[in-house]
Amino acid sequence: VARDGVTLNTVRPGRIDTARLHELMGSAEAAREHAEEWVPAGRLGTVEDITGILVFLASDESLFATGNMYSIDGGMTI
Repeated sequence: VARDGVTLNTVRPGRIDTARLHELMGSAEAAREHAEEWVPAGRLGTVEDITGILVFLASDESLFATGNMYSIDGGMTI
C-alpha cells in the first residue's frame, strides 16, 4: 500500500507511568521500583516520551517510513 501513499508503522510502548500500570504492579511506588531495577533507562516512561514518535509518524516528515516497529521502552527490547 506504500505505492498508494499509505504507511504502516507500529509504536510499541514499554512500561509507561499510568494508573493502569500502578494497578497491575500494586502501587505507583512498586511500578517505579521495578522500573529502576529492570528498565535499562532506570525509570518508567511517560506519556510525553511517546508523543514525539507519534507526532513524527503523523507528519509529512515520515512519508518514507513504513513497515517499522518503534519500541519506546527505555531499552527493554535490547
